[in-house]
Amino acid sequence: MKLTAKGQNRKFVASSTQDGPQILSEKIVSSEEWLDNIDVLKSVMEASGLQKRGHKTVKVCVIDTGFDPKDKNLPKIKGYKDFVNPEATSKSDNTWHGTTSASIILSIFDGCELYVARVFQSDDTDDRTEPELMAQAIEWSITPEVDVDIISISAGFLYHSPKLQDAVQKASAANKLIFAAASNWGNLGPVAFPARHDLYTICVFSTDTYNRASKFNPERRPDAHNFAILGEDFEHPRDGKQRVSGTSASTAAAAGLAALIIDFSRQPDNVGAIVRVGDVSKMVGMIAIFNFMSVRAGEFKCIMPQKLLPVHHRDGTRQENRAYVRESLKRAMEQAN
Repeated sequence: MKLTAKGQNRKFVASSTQDGPQILSEKIVSSEEWLDNIDVLKSVMEASGLQKRGHKTVKVCVIDTGFDPKDKNLPKIKGYKDFVNPEATSKSDNTWHGTTSASIILSIFDGCELYVARVFQSDDTDDRTEPELMAQAIEWSITPEVDVDIISISAGFLYHSPKLQDAVQKASAANKLIFAAASNWGNLGPVAFPARHDLYTICVFSTDTYNRASKFNPERRPDAHNFAILGEDFEHPRDGKQRVSGTSASTAAAAGLAALIIDFSRQPDNVGAIVRVGDVSKMVGMIAIFNFMSVRAGEFKCIMPQKLLPVHHRDGTRQENRAYVRESLKRAMEQAN
């Protein structure tokens, strides 16, 4: 994951195989190209000048292992709460998992306000105690003091939790977008909870940069949307030589993309032009937009951000390109339920 590099300034990272060093990994190059496409889209969709006036900032809550205070994105964290150790007076992240999730979101759209809820101590989840902590975190994220638009849940549980179900349903009833990681169990386990609670959450699977389903995905769920987005080979925020993969990464990517889209829909020049613009930030609207942006990747729907502004339509002025994105979202929302 390239958190700060832009366009041609990005550096490719060497990887190694059993046959010796491989200077350029094809997969890593493609990851950079995917991020370059995001940069192009951001340059068109982010507000500038008068477009910055008066629209509501998008708020995102990351429910994960916390946030490392040494990370460079610390100033961008607007709120933090530790549910593992409520007496803690400082931020912490034992594994950098939560820090990575937050960094992926910010690498896609750093104009959001980010809130972090720490509910996990390690990368291994505990079905006995942590579902209740996650439920508390969700409740916190929808309080009037926090009141986020998007909740990004980077892990889940094997078993159903009534308390967690109640919290998810309460957040959904408050029109919060909830993205939840499918799991990394492959076919050894089902989609995790609450991601499989698909009436109230958007379950996120992973693809590689060739729009192929990742091997660690669990089996898709019949009659569910089964959205997938890039979840492989993101750069670790602490160690540029380390790569991060998983449905937690793809969930953060989906949340970041949704934040960018919602922000665009709230900008003054777009409000009156997008059909049902108030529903863009709701589950019904984002599902319609993701459907519009998706292509089939086996049994999954691969979300392709560039479908909002295809390469062959990028030669216009910024205003012309914004008009194209606006029209894309309008057409997507015309298909919303």
